[in-house]
Amino acid sequence: MQELDDITIKSAARGNKKSFRAVYDYYSPFVWKLAYRTLKGDREAGEQVVQDIFIKVYNHLKGFKFSASFSTWLYRIAYNELLSFLNKRKKISARDVAYDDSIGGDEKNTYDNKELVAMVLNRLTPKERFLLVAREVNDIPFEDLATVTGDNSGALRTQVHRIKESIKTQFADNVWVERSVIHAS
Repeated sequence: MQELDDITIKSAARGNKKSFRAVYDYYSPFVWKLAYRTLKGDREAGEQVVQDIFIKVYNHLKGFKFSASFSTWLYRIAYNELLSFLNKRKKISARDVAYDDSIGGDEKNTYDNKELVAMVLNRLTPKERFLLVAREVNDIPFEDLATVTGDNSGALRTQVHRIKESIKTQFADNVWVERSVIHAS
């Protein structure tokens, strides 16, 4: 991800509201996409979490040291806020959702891409959803994800690979998932 210029970020850190608005306008679409997918398409929850994330960014922006990229710092806040939100709502287990595994025949081809993506993401844990969306949709490098999650970048590569393999296995008979989700990168 290309970063917003340091001058704007430093100006926002000094309290310039126009600069902070520029920071928000630049980064909020990426944060929204990450939140929306991590929260399984719950628009209301996504809006709340994005608001909470940017409130936290506003309150802590003066402490940003520029030792890492701003987007990495922002994604770390997003990661923590998303997991915190899910814990508060007792939705840490995404597997509580009832699934209809009896789908077969030509019915599998009646899903559109949005439904398929939702179906795939709903079967993942919040951390798995975050990693998959951050890596495959937002194209965040593994090194940055390691900084965000506190995990080793090699372990994250393995984890994302296993998530994708698990999706392939779960949806082996669904060509649409194979094309739409697995090969998004």
